[in-house]
Amino acid sequence: MLQLLFGTADSDREERLFSLLKQREGLRRCLLIVPEQFSLTAERHLLERFGDGLPLWLEVLSFRRLPDYVFRRLGGRNRRLLTDGGARILLSGAVEATRPHLRHYQNAALKPDFIEQLKRQFDEFSAQCVDPDDLRRLCGDLPDAELGDKLCDLSLLYAAYLARIGEGALCAQFALDAAVELLWEHNIFDRTDVFITHFKGFTPQELSAVERMLASGSEVTVSLLADPFGDAEGVFSAALHTAERLRQLAQEVGCGLKPDLCAAQRPDLPAELHHLERQFLRPNPNPFEGAPEALTLLRADSHYDELCCVAAEICRLVRSEGYRWRDVAVVVRQAPPDPALLEAVFAKFGIPVQLDRRVELTSKPLVMLIFAAFSCVLGGFAYEDVFTYLKTGLAGLPIEKVDHLENYAYAWDISRGGWRRPFALHPDGAEGRFDQRARARLADLETMRRQAVDPLLRFERDIAQGGALAISTAVHRLLEQLGAEQILAQAIERCRADGREAEALEYEQVWEAVATLLEQMAALAEPGISPRRYVELLRIAAAQTRLGVIPATVDQVMVLGTDRLLPRSVRCAFVLDFCADRFPMLLSAESLLSEQERGLLRLHDLRLAQEAAQSALDEQHYAYLALTAPTDRLVVTYALDQAGQTCRPSPYLQNLLQLFPGLTALDAGPLLADPAALQSEGQAFDRLLALDERDPLAEALFAHFSKDPAQRARIEAVRAACDRGRSAPSRLHAPALRRLYGPAGSLSPTSLERFTLCNFSYFCQYGLRLRPRRKSELDALQVGSFMHEVLETFFGRAGPDFAERLSPADIAPLVEEAVEQYKARHLPDLAERPARFAYLFSRLNRILCDYLLLLIEEFKNSDFRPLDLELAVGRDIPPLRYGEGEQAVVVTGRVDRVDGYRKDGALYLRVVDYKTGLRQLEYGELYQGIGLQMLLYLSALLQNGQQRYGENLLPAGVVYAPVRLDIVSADDRAIDDEALQRERKKLIRRNGLLLDREEVLLAMDRSGRFQHLPVSARERDGVLQIDRRGSSLASLEELGALQVYIEQLLRDTAQALQQGQVSVNPIRDRRRAGVDACRFCDMAPVCRWEGEERTPAALSAADFWRAVLRQAAAREGEHGQV
Repeated sequence: MLQLLFGTADSDREERLFSLLKQREGLRRCLLIVPEQFSLTAERHLLERFGDGLPLWLEVLSFRRLPDYVFRRLGGRNRRLLTDGGARILLSGAVEATRPHLRHYQNAALKPDFIEQLKRQFDEFSAQCVDPDDLRRLCGDLPDAELGDKLCDLSLLYAAYLARIGEGALCAQFALDAAVELLWEHNIFDRTDVFITHFKGFTPQELSAVERMLASGSEVTVSLLADPFGDAEGVFSAALHTAERLRQLAQEVGCGLKPDLCAAQRPDLPAELHHLERQFLRPNPNPFEGAPEALTLLRADSHYDELCCVAAEICRLVRSEGYRWRDVAVVVRQAPPDPALLEAVFAKFGIPVQLDRRVELTSKPLVMLIFAAFSCVLGGFAYEDVFTYLKTGLAGLPIEKVDHLENYAYAWDISRGGWRRPFALHPDGAEGRFDQRARARLADLETMRRQAVDPLLRFERDIAQGGALAISTAVHRLLEQLGAEQILAQAIERCRADGREAEALEYEQVWEAVATLLEQMAALAEPGISPRRYVELLRIAAAQTRLGVIPATVDQVMVLGTDRLLPRSVRCAFVLDFCADRFPMLLSAESLLSEQERGLLRLHDLRLAQEAAQSALDEQHYAYLALTAPTDRLVVTYALDQAGQTCRPSPYLQNLLQLFPGLTALDAGPLLADPAALQSEGQAFDRLLALDERDPLAEALFAHFSKDPAQRARIEAVRAACDRGRSAPSRLHAPALRRLYGPAGSLSPTSLERFTLCNFSYFCQYGLRLRPRRKSELDALQVGSFMHEVLETFFGRAGPDFAERLSPADIAPLVEEAVEQYKARHLPDLAERPARFAYLFSRLNRILCDYLLLLIEEFKNSDFRPLDLELAVGRDIPPLRYGEGEQAVVVTGRVDRVDGYRKDGALYLRVVDYKTGLRQLEYGELYQGIGLQMLLYLSALLQNGQQRYGENLLPAGVVYAPVRLDIVSADDRAIDDEALQRERKKLIRRNGLLLDREEVLLAMDRSGRFQHLPVSARERDGVLQIDRRGSSLASLEELGALQVYIEQLLRDTAQALQQGQVSVNPIRDRRRAGVDACRFCDMAPVCRWEGEERTPAALSAADFWRAVLRQAAAREGEHGQV
């Protein structure tokens, strides 16, 4: 017996159904069949209505659960039910076996998404009761050869898939077919009444089950959301067509047909909502008279503003109108555009929210560990794979040790074979020098390497021979060796101790899901499967495994897709994102069969779903469900911009405006700006930070939050960060200063210059001692260190008198020896480095040889001679000191080379610094205290070098000596080596500042051409004429005044240091060769500077010396001496 129960969203259809059930209580056993997604809701409603005695006479099922119900009564439960992942394992095996025989899909079968498309297609075949023979029958009868090839391939694949399912495990999509076969043999519904509700239609597979229920003689009641007297092609068309098909089925079976029942309309609904339900999408709708009080339309400029408005209104409803959180639902078509943003906004407003979604298993650390382990052993221990494995937290190493290991691996580019060998390189990279502490750190790193890699090496051996059972066992053994189960058990205990039951249940779900996957892989994958194929199938299966999210509380706002929505199920509904591509949802184009091909198949009596037509009807139905969800109030919202893309409102919006002429869209901007919209502490705090401090609302909010010291500190910290460019310099307190920097000590010129360039960068580098991670490779920094160390080794072997003793032929062997010594000390693994390293070293060898040959040539034409190489200021001579006590400035460092020239009882000293870059002396930078390194060293020599060099020391100047190989532009490709060398010499002209005395300059270059010095001169009528405007020269008086000026700069710098200044105040000259504190600053990720900059003034030499002499004179006036 069949009875149909009709009712619209505004009817008491559910109450009528419950009354029919009530009539059977204690008299007949009943089954209530609902869609799977509504089974829990139906059970809760029935328990609320009928109490704890419900299980004795009424059971809630879905068509997915129906087979289990049948098997429990008639047998058949010995067949294991496949998970979605297991079904894909079998399907992948079927594809692999049949691929050589495919015509159309042979290449497509290799694509990762083909399995998913095929699975959806086979699910449709199952639901529509299509078998491989149906497909094979049509292969040769179709005029479209391509479609024929498609059907031939699909029939082969489908048959192979069904054969694998028939061998043992039962797929959920075919379980209903097996259950129906049993039902035709056994009648288990003869004393059971069946009620079916919340379906808008049935697949042929589901109809076969309904047919068997009708044939059993049981009374079947089907409740449909529809108006039996409505438009057959309107919102209820699917339900009305379903009703007609059920009547036909009843006639075919020969069971009786009871009169239809129509549920009465509910009288308690607002007039606006009832009018919307009755008139939505109907032709020539009647407009609503008056203002729609229960309906609101909200328009926002951005999705963020849309969410904020919704959250603020939800808070208002709960606070002011007596709503509970569970009385409110946020309705979306399928999923929120940005779930993370929605959760963040609702959290800021203090709204408990439950998204109707499942978490992907592949995002969980345990699964990431397994896939990373496979990637390591199959991909040769690549850097990214190893640290993905280690950072899961399940590999047995604490995260702190993983960080140390990663720094080492990053510095030395450890990958592939490097993980299989003991670590032997310095923990600090190529610049490090081994000492006892470094060796202890290296031993710790080697222990970490073994802890990390040994389980993987065993895993590699275990899976080497392949085989589904062997590999699954190896994965389980790896997890056992790592103690993963115990680690998860401890995490579960901590969660439960902290009251985080949902998180604890998720951990349990993860472990059970992984165990199930491994069992199914062992049982279903090919016995001789390779490790690579195994992990491919495991990845496909895991991607289909979802974890249910356990609600943290019952009272919370639900975010529901329209396919999980029941009419009039909440008091207030917010229909979110009411845009053109959401309502209606665009039809996916991922089907293996196009709409045109489906039409052709229907002409040959093979009926599949009409995707386009069915989708359009479904979208109308889902829009109807969204708009009829609330009983009290409906809010429809949309944003004009989504992630930077313009959005159009839903076409259904026009229908709403026709129904309600008095409905006007409210703008979110003014609503959010209204102080009345402040509904949460988080929202109010954000508003405070966005407002001008003088705004009355800001003052009121500041007064409110200042009552909490922690909140006040947050506000002040944020405001200080925003005002960094304009505020007074930040300073450290004296105790913090002493803890960070220790007692006053020596400073290097490099550290002094870093403080001058940017106080904050100095604080990070020398106070906090932050160090960037650097690769041990020949970058600009490493090249500089390489050059200095190799030159130090060379000069140590050659001695200060190398220019007299060495011939050009002696240079290359000594350089090669020094380079080999550097390689052995810093790059013992050079043989394993790419060929580019060997090329770079050969180029550096050439640069050094060319420089030293040039240096020998220079000294043969000079009266200056090297006096010291790598002179240590602070060890070989006393440090440079200004002032006494805590106010003292002590400068130490290392001078690359000191040259000297004796004349008339005086020794002229010249400081030389090797530079691999394009360093130029800029007077504007000097004036601000930048580039003082060589001048400080020269001052140290003049003040404290008497014991080493004798009395009467005079400055000859400072020179930056470029050690590089510049590219020469030549018009003629046939340029010879001698001409090429001449051109290169022009490009490596030295830069610096020299004493303006002709006899001293000629002592540097007796030829008077000054080819390599910053001196411009020419000989006229036998007299050398020096162009002082084109040269970098200074008189003895100017150099003395410069020393006084530098002393004052150092005292000012020391005072700022002692005051603890840590302001972000970079000096930036954006010219290519200009100094820029931020250009290569390692601390940029820490400061994220966006404020104002200090730009060094461009000074000519004349302006510079005038300013320096003026400063020196002023100081002389203060102290009576220079």
